Amino acid sequence: MPERTIYYDRPTKRLVFTDHAPDANYWDDRWQSSLERGLNSPVPPGGSFITNATKRYLPKGSKVLEGGCGNGMHSRHLHEAGYDMTSVDWAPTTIEWLKKNVPQINPIEADLRALPFADASFDGFWSLGVIEHFYDGYQPLADEMRRVIRPGGMLFLVFPYMSPLRTAAGELGYFPQWREDEHREEFHQFALRHREVVAEMAADYEVLSEERLMGLSGFEGILDGAVASLSRKAEKSRNWRRMRSLLDKAVRPVTAHMILLCMRRL
Repeated sequence: MPERTIYYDRPTKRLVFTDHAPDANYWDDRWQSSLERGLNSPVPPGGSFITNATKRYLPKGSKVLEGGCGNGMHSRHLHEAGYDMTSVDWAPTTIEWLKKNVPQINPIEADLRALPFADASFDGFWSLGVIEHFYDGYQPLADEMRRVIRPGGMLFLVFPYMSPLRTAAGELGYFPQWREDEHREEFHQFALRHREVVAEMAADYEVLSEERLMGLSGFEGILDGAVASLSRKAEKSRNWRRMRSLLDKAVRPVTAHMILLCMRRL
């Protein structure tokens, strides 16, 4: 098994994460250990960013597709919040488990680049960490998302983010340089420049909001040791979870690992 390594691709100014090829077998293996957690995890107090964003832009009863549903946790939370869910993944064993244990989220095995739905079938589409896994580009997936979302519907798009910290660290040489001929077979995902993603989708969507997520996770490969040490010290405090949460929110504008774009289909 290859080890996870983060590279910087200077020509495109993106990070490249190597690990396991993100094929259906990988995702089946990845989700098996968390299926029970997905089945039983409650919505966090005050709601998750997923349920809160959906409620902000779509009324209850809206038809929502989660593309790349994994263990089904987020689809289940949205179903419990009153949404008519359809959940798609291409990991066959995972989907079979969901059909038996969480049928209310309507699990379907399919490739997101060839969805088995009619045009304008959904009011909303959640894509949580999917587009970054396509080395040759995510345009086929973007075409399908546009096709199945009705005009005026919502795309909630989450992907790893080229934060100011990551961009500066890449330019300053904190990451080894990406060499496609040496590591292409180990490719797992990119961290993308969100302005480029917005520009590529500008003909079809209006961006309504942006939210940066997972501030402390964005230090990976740069200040891992310092963050780990801080977390260990914080754990000794009674209020360490609150302290960690406050610190995470404080650094997100500069260090966020992920970004959420809420976009209305034109």
